[in-house]
Amino acid sequence: MENISAYENGTGPGQHINHNDTDPTFDYDYYFFDEHVYSIFDFEIVIYGYIWPVLVIIMCVCNCLVIGGFLRKDMRTSASIILVFIAISDSLTGLVTLPATFYVYSREQMLLSKDWCNLTMITRLYIARAFHTISVWETVLLGFQRFLHVRHPAAANRWCTTKKTIGIVAVMYVLSFLLHMYHAFDIKTSDGFCNWELKEPCGWGCAYIWASFILGHANSLRGIGGVHGTDVAISEPETWKHKC
Repeated sequence: MENISAYENGTGPGQHINHNDTDPTFDYDYYFFDEHVYSIFDFEIVIYGYIWPVLVIIMCVCNCLVIGGFLRKDMRTSASIILVFIAISDSLTGLVTLPATFYVYSREQMLLSKDWCNLTMITRLYIARAFHTISVWETVLLGFQRFLHVRHPAAANRWCTTKKTIGIVAVMYVLSFLLHMYHAFDIKTSDGFCNWELKEPCGWGCAYIWASFILGHANSLRGIGGVHGTDVAISEPETWKHKC
């Protein structure tokens, strides 16, 4: 990065600095070239740079045990398949962020090239969010299947099959990545900074925020469905012997 001490000490021959009423704006061609400022708070260095990678690695190891256990032939049901997919999507939610995490937060790298800026923002705002949304939807699906086999065993026998469950999860993957696709193509570098901001008029940005907000609150259905399903199962213990 070019030395910007000229801004503090005054301009020299051939150096140009523009000012406005609020903050200085440096001449791109001379000062920044292909580097953009990525704002990092002190607590983010500790959390994302050191704690987050450890948690992700521990989670992935535990999820590998979950996957290995539920994929055994005697354990394969539609419910166990969903649990396997939840373990996979949860693991990928963390794993996809690790390259940018190690490069940006662990190294306290606040100046990013355009490529690294796009990689950091896409993995954190698009891919990781898509996998997280998939995990939420899969958990809702698990609760719905539990409700079916408790309250409507006949319908559960028709719909709670391994093939149909895999097909539904595949549709979830497609819909989730389509839902968050806005972040795959929006501009993430502007005025020398690497960030995402909602500009007025927001247009598709507002549409994306509202869509992700509404669909993301399907997470609340997970708790409602879980409590309802548990209450029903407790009140009708004979239904426990039915498998979905």
